[in-house]
Amino acid sequence: MVVSTVTSNGRRFQPGARLLGAQGARLLGAFSSIVLSVAFSACAGSSHDDDHDASNGVSPGDFAEKAASAICGNLTDCCLEAGFTLERAACTAYVEGVIDNTSPAGTTWDSEAAGRCLEALASVARACDASAGETEYCTRIRRGTLPEGAACTDDAQCADIGGELAWCDSDGMSSGTVCMAPIPVLRGAVGDACDGTCTDRSCTRLALPGTTALATCFVEDGVVCDFDLGECVPAPGVGEPCPSYYCASGAHCPDDAPVCAATKPNGSSCEGSDECSEGTCINLVCTRPSVASQALCTGQ
Repeated sequence: MVVSTVTSNGRRFQPGARLLGAQGARLLGAFSSIVLSVAFSACAGSSHDDDHDASNGVSPGDFAEKAASAICGNLTDCCLEAGFTLERAACTAYVEGVIDNTSPAGTTWDSEAAGRCLEALASVARACDASAGETEYCTRIRRGTLPEGAACTDDAQCADIGGELAWCDSDGMSSGTVCMAPIPVLRGAVGDACDGTCTDRSCTRLALPGTTALATCFVEDGVVCDFDLGECVPAPGVGEPCPSYYCASGAHCPDDAPVCAATKPNGSSCEGSDECSEGTCINLVCTRPSVASQALCTGQ
């Protein structure tokens, strides 16, 4: 049986989940092209005083401080472009506050990967571009030792399965959680049996050994999953009902009326990022995507 199918918040793609915990993963998630799957426009200018030499490695006790330095020391221009003034001390306190330095039992710390992760965070902050750093190193900071199927309480406890990151999740048959591997997502076409709708940045699956999954309908492929029919159908366009809350490219499904509406260009007023053509609503205005945020830039 498939245990975890489609996620709307991209949890399984957040590269910091093994290091930062739920809140911290959202912070680091903002710095990952895996999460956002878009190429952000780079900010003009840069600050280079907080780069890190990965060859030195980083210990668990030093990581939070160095991560705050890598991010906050290179974020000035990015914050300004997003309409915020960087408050370095507040930014530092915010980053250090969400990073969890504890290591679950059954894990080891990879100091070189931690150093490479810091390099990636600095590159992303400096460029204001979520794809500017090799953030996959941030998934390798903690190495798990538990095999597939072993009882676990944290993703980081699970050893790689088949060269891929494993996850700790419910097995669907008990109240416990076990180590399991993501399985390839089957991209559905019109008429294929399905069990969910996804976007390229918000989908993954977990499965027990020997199980298979139904197809997933991807919005980018122009299809959504009709649960009444149990199959992929063409994604609704502007003016068409959107009972699954997904619409075709160039449209979005408003909260107040389940009918697809056209996305808005940059400069338009907005309440949520799904309203905007480039997928970012900052200070109630559609704008170019940015890794900056009020919380990160000002600590509020």
